[in-house]
Amino acid sequence: MVAAIATNFKDDHEGFGNVVAQLLEERAGLRRGPTWDNARRRLQNANLRTTYPDERATTLNKQILEYRKLLVADMPQVIETALKLNMATAELARTEELKRQIKEDREYFEKNNVYPETVQAINRLYSEHRISRHHWATATDDQLQAIAEILRARRDTGEAA
Repeated sequence: MVAAIATNFKDDHEGFGNVVAQLLEERAGLRRGPTWDNARRRLQNANLRTTYPDERATTLNKQILEYRKLLVADMPQVIETALKLNMATAELARTEELKRQIKEDREYFEKNNVYPETVQAINRLYSEHRISRHHWATATDDQLQAIAEILRARRDTGEAA
């Protein structure tokens, strides 16, 4: 009977020693267990609802570093997407300007029954060659064809019209 009690005591004592050894190993980070997990959580500080500002600052600094790593990893895509966005925005602005110009030209045509480009061409012919609107209006088909050939030849040779 005494031998059985001594054996039980010895087993309990050795078990206690093992528990102490396990706790020390966990504390040192050599063994995984509840203490190790608590230490890991404390270092990660997964929840920011802590009342300790030092732990919160440590966690926030760690998050900032992780976000910066993510940004660096995604930077080529971000730059490419930003360039595409800027190009699309510029194209949209040019398209809106073209739509506005077309609308103004249509309104001008409805009001004056002549296209603005025609008025500009006639004004330029008058300023450069003193050909008035009267000359332009009374020109025959042969004269208009001759003018077109002269302008086409100048365009082909690169001369100013």
